[in-house]
Amino acid sequence: MLVLLLFFQFIRYNKKICLKMFYLKKLFVVILFHNVILAQSDSLVVEELYFSGVQELRTTPKKSYKNFKEALSIINDSILDKAPYSCHFLLRKALIFDHLSYDYRKKNDYANSLKTIQQSLKIKKYIGETFTLSTTYCAFGSLYLRKKDSIKAKHFFDKAMNAAKNNNNIGDIAYIFNLYAIYYNVYKNLKKGRVYTKKAFSYSDSMGNNRAKSFALNLLSREEQRNNNHKAAIRYSKYGLQINKISNDKISMELAFKTLGYSYRKLNRPKKAVYYYEKSLALVKELEFEGKLANRYLSLSNAHSDLKQHEIAFRYYRLYKRQQIKDLDVKNIREFAELDAKYTYDKQKTIDSLQFRKVKVKDSLQLVNEKEASEAKSELLKTQNKVKSQWLLFGGLGLITFFLIIYLFRAKKFTQKQKEMQEEFSQDLIRTQEKERSRLARELHDSVGQKLMLLSKVAKSISSTNAEKLASTILEEVRSISRGLHPSNLERLGITESINALVYSINENTDLFFTEEIENIDNVLSKESELHLYRIIQETLSNIVKHSEGKAVKIKANITAEKLTVLISDNGKGFDLDDKFKTMSLGLKILFERAKIMRAQINLNSNKGEGTEMTLIIPI
Repeated sequence: MLVLLLFFQFIRYNKKICLKMFYLKKLFVVILFHNVILAQSDSLVVEELYFSGVQELRTTPKKSYKNFKEALSIINDSILDKAPYSCHFLLRKALIFDHLSYDYRKKNDYANSLKTIQQSLKIKKYIGETFTLSTTYCAFGSLYLRKKDSIKAKHFFDKAMNAAKNNNNIGDIAYIFNLYAIYYNVYKNLKKGRVYTKKAFSYSDSMGNNRAKSFALNLLSREEQRNNNHKAAIRYSKYGLQINKISNDKISMELAFKTLGYSYRKLNRPKKAVYYYEKSLALVKELEFEGKLANRYLSLSNAHSDLKQHEIAFRYYRLYKRQQIKDLDVKNIREFAELDAKYTYDKQKTIDSLQFRKVKVKDSLQLVNEKEASEAKSELLKTQNKVKSQWLLFGGLGLITFFLIIYLFRAKKFTQKQKEMQEEFSQDLIRTQEKERSRLARELHDSVGQKLMLLSKVAKSISSTNAEKLASTILEEVRSISRGLHPSNLERLGITESINALVYSINENTDLFFTEEIENIDNVLSKESELHLYRIIQETLSNIVKHSEGKAVKIKANITAEKLTVLISDNGKGFDLDDKFKTMSLGLKILFERAKIMRAQINLNSNKGEGTEMTLIIPI
């Protein structure tokens, strides 16, 4: 009773406090209800943005990736902030990273591409997700394939296939077959590449997977192009284009337009080629695939060149060069290398910890084996006496062998010294030849050229048209001879632009189709080495024009911290290497001697009917 009296007395004199407590409780309930509704609203928005992004991925990728980034922002800032261990939204985050990695890769942003798939793999391993692991491994493999790391690319494609088979992920298996086909085509195993392409086509056709089917059709078209069967290539591309138009798959449509343009150009129908190349370029710009712009500009430049529209061809060639420079993002390359190294380090750290555990187990086993070792020791003492008697015999044989080795070593050293002297003589001969060529070129330009120019002016002043024309013709021939004796472009433009000018000149005057990937290699080598490199490339391209009977030539110059690698290949008739080295021509001998002067390694790879590939590796 006393407690009740005190309670009512408190209410009587503290009405305001009681009212405040009542309103605070009501406000707390409202805030709690609002937070629950808001959390549900955020979840619905994320799901809507994610599925919208997936649906629009092949039609409007720009909008799709915007939705992915917005969904990722809500997951990070709102949902995971309140529920950091939500497996559903952690998986959503990992899948968004998979899609964003593809977008970064298409824009040549390899550092961010690697960063996102590393985060995706980390999340999936944390939550124990296995069904979509194959997608992440495919992204790793595609990225390393783009970076020309064949070992890592193959490793991740194998992991992707194992994950897809273990989890019965039928949708990814056909896609992985296509990736295997690309891998083997890139690394010149065309027979194996075709096997995987056919597997991808039949598998996707049976499953009704139109995206993987159009991908396989595009690869089949490229294989027919390599076999110069361009009519069959056009049939495959148009079949793929029909499938893509039904699903409005703009990414696959762009690839089909590009392959059609190439085939029509090879069939000497440049107007059709320009039509499809322009469609391809328009889609590349719409999809914002900056990594493909340079290639499409070059394709249009070549097609307009075939139509003798040289001004338009030159305009596209300038755009191609500008885009090449823009694509060469040194910071991006450095970040990719750092992330790759960190990933390799973390992986190695895990392996080291496992090895440490193995060592501990090994130590425990060693204690058990000590008893057996002591028993074996007594047996060993018995055999030692027998071994001592055998030492005398082996000692005598060892002395004979030792003197024989010394004799062979001295004979080999003498032969090697003779060979070095012969090589030094050959190299000095080449250096002297280059100096004499340079001197003759200067004499022709400064002496004979100036006099012919004066003669031309005198003929013009006396109004002798025939004499003026003859003098101009002779002057131009003298200049041409001078340029042939010594490339003046090396001193004026540098080695990079000199090689580009040489390629462009041959491209203009022959029917060869050139694919070039030449990085800036100015001021990397000495002036003498630059001259020898230019001569090697000049001689190789000259041999291709004269003897290969090919249709396409690929030239690539790649520089790293340790070496400069130059690769020139064609799809011509090839030759037998053994026969060629038995009857080596003077030009080929000079080629190898120039490589030795630069302390470079030159490799030739050719088979009859399979073209020729020359690789030059120059240490820096």
